[in-house]
Amino acid sequence: MRSVIFAVAMAAALAACGAQDAPETAEAPVVAPQGPGYVLTLTDPAQLATPEGSPIRISTGDIGLRLQGNLANPNPQNRTDGASFALGLENEAAFSGQRVRVTFYARGIDGATEFHSVYSTNGDGNSGWRRVRVTEVMDEVSYVFDVPAVRVARDDFIGINPPAAGAIEIQWIRIAPEAADAAAPTGELRP
Repeated sequence: MRSVIFAVAMAAALAACGAQDAPETAEAPVVAPQGPGYVLTLTDPAQLATPEGSPIRISTGDIGLRLQGNLANPNPQNRTDGASFALGLENEAAFSGQRVRVTFYARGIDGATEFHSVYSTNGDGNSGWRRVRVTEVMDEVSYVFDVPAVRVARDDFIGINPPAAGAIEIQWIRIAPEAADAAAPTGELRP
């Protein structure tokens, strides 16, 4: 009887030790919100463009893309000097004259607490570089911008300037009308 109790106790102790030594798993991806707007889930560094000679480096992260390398005085106009992506002419038309919220599902890495982002209309105005604060935990962070009415369709862009120290990881980005009653198309616009 003692040997059975001893064997059960040893098995439980070994199982507990094994559980403590089990490797940690990467954070599970969170699905971007659905509804009117534009959603970009970041999985491939080629989804973001950078100007030639840019210090910004884009690589695959744990659950999104990792961006590091800061520009000291980036241009917020046109495609922007940051890492950027185009929203597409359909989205440009949908967001024209609207207040939109630009939301990132992001976190800081290696001590980063912020990055900057800009909404550029590629000629009709831009939001200026907005500070976006992050923590080491993936979370939704955002800013709002009143998009000027489109005069000449040239495509809108979202620019990202990583922090001066550390890096950021972004899983998805969503651009959507801020007001519930805003004149926006139904359904989801995607590139």
